Amino acid sequence: MSSHPPPKIESNHNYYVTTSFEPSLAEDELQLLLKKLFEVGLQTEVRQGEDSSLLIFVRASRKKSLQRAVYQSRIRDWLHGVRSTEPEQESSAEPQTESERLRIIHHLMVLPREYGGAGITPGHGQWKNVIAMFPLHDEQKNNQYMREWSKKTFLSDDDLDQIRDKFGETVGFYFAFLQSYFKSLIFPAAFGFSCWLILGSFSIIYTVVNCLWCVIFIEYWKREEEDLSCRWQTKGVSVVRHKRREFKPAKEIVDDITGEVRGVFPATKRLQRQLLQVPFTLISAVALGVIIATCFAIEIFISEVYNGPLKGYLVFIPTILLTALIPTMSGVLVSVATKLNDYENYETQTAYDMALTQKIFVINFITSYLPVFLTAFVYIPFASLIVPYLDVFHLTVRPFVSKEHATTARAEFAIDPARLRKQVIYFTVTAQAVNFAMETIVPMLKQRALRKYKEYQKKRTERTDSGLDGEARKASAASLDDPKDEVQFLTRVRKEAELDDYDVTEDLREMCIQFGYLALFSPIWPLVPVSFLVNNWIELRSDFFKIIMECKRPSPERADTIGPWLDSLGFLSWVGSITGAALVYMFNTGTGGPSGEPSAIKGWALLLTIFFSEHLYLMVQYVVQTTMSKLEPPSVRKERTENFLVRKKYLESTLGVRSSDDEEDIVMEDHSMEVSDITRKSLEDDARNWSRHGTEPEERFWMRQKGWKESAKVASSFIQNQAKVDDPPLPQFPYSPIHIQLIFLSPPPPHITINMASEQQPSSHHRPGTSDGWHGTISPSSPFNPEKGRYHLYIGLFCPFAHRANFVRHLKGLTDIIDISVVMPYPKGDSKGWPGWRFPSSNDEYPGATVDQLFGEDYMHKVYFRADPEYKGRYSVPLLWDKKTNTAVCNESLELLRWLPSAFNSFLPESLASITLYPTHLQTEIDALSKWIQSDLCTGVYKAGFAPSQEVYDQKVVPVFGALNALERIVARNGGPFILGSEMTELDVIVYATLIRFDTVYVQHFKCNLGTIRHDYPVLNNWLKGMYWDVEAARATTDFKHIKENYTKSHYDINPKAITPMGPFPHVEEGVERDWSKLSVGGVQHPHVLEYEKTLLVDAPSRI
Repeated sequence: MSSHPPPKIESNHNYYVTTSFEPSLAEDELQLLLKKLFEVGLQTEVRQGEDSSLLIFVRASRKKSLQRAVYQSRIRDWLHGVRSTEPEQESSAEPQTESERLRIIHHLMVLPREYGGAGITPGHGQWKNVIAMFPLHDEQKNNQYMREWSKKTFLSDDDLDQIRDKFGETVGFYFAFLQSYFKSLIFPAAFGFSCWLILGSFSIIYTVVNCLWCVIFIEYWKREEEDLSCRWQTKGVSVVRHKRREFKPAKEIVDDITGEVRGVFPATKRLQRQLLQVPFTLISAVALGVIIATCFAIEIFISEVYNGPLKGYLVFIPTILLTALIPTMSGVLVSVATKLNDYENYETQTAYDMALTQKIFVINFITSYLPVFLTAFVYIPFASLIVPYLDVFHLTVRPFVSKEHATTARAEFAIDPARLRKQVIYFTVTAQAVNFAMETIVPMLKQRALRKYKEYQKKRTERTDSGLDGEARKASAASLDDPKDEVQFLTRVRKEAELDDYDVTEDLREMCIQFGYLALFSPIWPLVPVSFLVNNWIELRSDFFKIIMECKRPSPERADTIGPWLDSLGFLSWVGSITGAALVYMFNTGTGGPSGEPSAIKGWALLLTIFFSEHLYLMVQYVVQTTMSKLEPPSVRKERTENFLVRKKYLESTLGVRSSDDEEDIVMEDHSMEVSDITRKSLEDDARNWSRHGTEPEERFWMRQKGWKESAKVASSFIQNQAKVDDPPLPQFPYSPIHIQLIFLSPPPPHITINMASEQQPSSHHRPGTSDGWHGTISPSSPFNPEKGRYHLYIGLFCPFAHRANFVRHLKGLTDIIDISVVMPYPKGDSKGWPGWRFPSSNDEYPGATVDQLFGEDYMHKVYFRADPEYKGRYSVPLLWDKKTNTAVCNESLELLRWLPSAFNSFLPESLASITLYPTHLQTEIDALSKWIQSDLCTGVYKAGFAPSQEVYDQKVVPVFGALNALERIVARNGGPFILGSEMTELDVIVYATLIRFDTVYVQHFKCNLGTIRHDYPVLNNWLKGMYWDVEAARATTDFKHIKENYTKSHYDINPKAITPMGPFPHVEEGVERDWSKLSVGGVQHPHVLEYEKTLLVDAPSRI
């Protein structure tokens, strides 16, 4: 057997199943288990575990089985609205993250057979001997994370994404919540410290601000949840539920929609069972309340009333009682709550967990907060009335006291006014430290002690075995007979198998209880948030340490929220508005009695204070909720944008909607459609054509006019004839109006439908045999994965649209990752009439142009035909080609510009990977500007240049300079060096590709000569010079020979002599002004241009 180091062995396994069988049934049960795993496409390896247990190593052996499971999971998500797009076909489905792969494999093992799983449920039914299922920790990665995060104050979004990728969304949401909670505590900690110094305890100002902070934090976290669920693509995942194995339907019905028989449990029957929660809550409150109140009374008596012998020992009685009775009673109540939850018979695990969490929260609320409630609202106000009745405790200890001590065992009672503050300090400081030790340090010490004990037992067994004969000793040592190259690996696995399971609910419960102390009782001691801020910095790291060192790695589960704990936070915040008002009213009046108790409490005033405080809280909560709802999280906006782009692509592919890159060819084609005169010869040709195609009246009707221009010419003759007939004898009489009626002839055209679930929809959204473009993306989640050398880019150095893609290729350092082929700038077309650009026959034929480096084709249209032999669209550049799948990826420049800058970040150094052209904080401005920059400027120059008439030209040239005027003001306002200020964005790339051609070509060739960049736009001219001379990617991708000769030598109708002007000179002026305040804002002052400029900046974002 060859030697494999532990990391390689580790990487081949996905899950570890620990089993323990009775010898008599071992073989049959084990064979059944292994068979079930095999049937769902999982490979297994069996090794010896500790204490007569077995370790079964599991991995996905058949790639198709894993792909099928991933595809089915994504299809289920898509059908439930979790995914906005239909998943790629099954053969292309690969897990996006490690957590998705582990989750899918876990589902293959545990889901019922009807959902494609093996139906293995550890500890239940026939699988009661399956002890655990868990993936193995990645020690190298975990240690790396701990080293990096220990040096950070805050975790970044990337850190949270790594946690989610490793442990799943449920754990990711917990750490995201803890991070947000920790960050949010900075303000109340600073404010509370200030109030503690200046205002002291029970401050009205602090109480109001603390209550407001609780509301804002909860609403902020709801927004963060939505943002994370969109970023992690789990929004709405809670609706994708599976039935619990323990669910017992009351009856079976035939579903009206599916026709399938399914089990149901009536909601009314479940509601009747849920009503049992009312007596359960009362019983819990009474049981725990009696224990806590009794121990509380004993503690007050011993510490503040009793003054006899043994007092130093008796003070521990309440602590001992609480330590013994509260966990016992809580365990009993949790057991009852679980039984009650089972009795309520929930259909899904999500609903079951939510109901159980709510029941346990009631128990936690009582055990955590009742002692402080008793001190604040019972002990201090009413101690002088209650304490005399505590003599029963004095009588209890009398038999243990001598007569001489009995007479002095009673002391004068005085209320301890500092007791409440000391109690809050204990729960918010001491108890937090104790809890940290109990959940982090003690388990670690316990594990080490247990390990030492097992080593001792092992050595003891070896000494005992030394006296046995050979066969007996061999049998006894069988468990240690591991292959040499697996010893280290298997030892580690056995250690992890002994670790405790990690329950994220416990950590969420802990944070929820902590938040309750802050919301309910921090007015008593304003340093509570300071304590929690320090504690949570440690908690953020200790909880991760706990997961990777003290617990088995949890099986990844998805979530889109922290679940019912969010409702618990809201409830605690609401209760805090009541307790805070009551505490301030009772203890901030300064009218305390001589013993420290409040002496001026009026019942009606207390109730009125609570009433107003609660209603003020509800009003503030509504205002905060309304305000927060107006703030759209970045990932939500990104999801909305992606959904829009998806709909747009489907519309384009189904309805033939034109993309932005179509504009040039559209206006050129429009210009080439000349209306021929109606002559005798043309009528004879039409007659022959009719006889060739048949003589149906309907066909003849539609063949009389060829195209819209001929229809316009015929209509013009009708209007002119009508004008002659209606010509009035007197000039003051008006002409008769021309009425237009649109008539829809029967039968109507076929109904157009958009099929979102069309069969075998290509990943690039191109339908074979149509004019659809290609709209694929390169990402780990698409069939086009980022790989070095896999992709080839076709461009023309003359084309402003291809310029965008080439600019990004140089800016991001992708020249070694994506190679290119460059077409010649002219001629456009071949001898057979095919439109499209030509490649040179050699790289020396035209400087800057290259042969087709990939296929050796001579024309661009032949490359397109390799992707789709029946393609009927444009043969344009840019075109991104995938060598691996031998097809086109994308030929839409704006889409390339959006995703190409981040597609290959994993291959780039940090300096290049950090470059983004669509930063989150500028997306609103970019989206608002790009709409009219693209339509009025980038394609506007073509609309003006190819205008078929003077009227059309006059109409189309105005938006070009209106856009330039607006851009001049925007760049000046933001102060350069880029359009939106200090950061380069995709707007700079889009505008640069157009403005670098403006003075050189568009002024003279497209007649856009109302002004020039260098003479009429000083700010834009300085921006253009800065881009060209300061940004290497701009200068490296600009070739003025290609640009000038393309326009002048391929647009024959505009420049029939194909003469290329020499100017302007220089192409780009030198000398960039660094002090932008010295530049005056220019612009074309034509009245129509100024009027159009105003329309572009209406309702623009503030930065614009």
